[in-house]
Amino acid sequence: MGGVPGTLITPATVLGDWVLFYIHGGAHIVGGPGGYHGLAAAFAVAMKARVYLPDYRLAPENPFPVPIEDTNGPNSI
Repeated sequence: MGGVPGTLITPATVLGDWVLFYIHGGAHIVGGPGGYHGLAAAFAVAMKARVYLPDYRLAPENPFPVPIEDTNGPNSI
């Protein structure tokens, strides 16, 4: 998605083309999508929709505004 790697969780039953874009917590300095696969899977099953977890770049190696830019994309306001 826009050059940012990530994980797409797809449940067995998908209704429509909805995708939940889930940005994990961690104040843009810790964590990653791997720690949220279980939660994303639960959302996917409940919603019958795909869930995308971006693996955005973290600070301090990538200081502000890099993590924000990775999750906003070109079409955001």
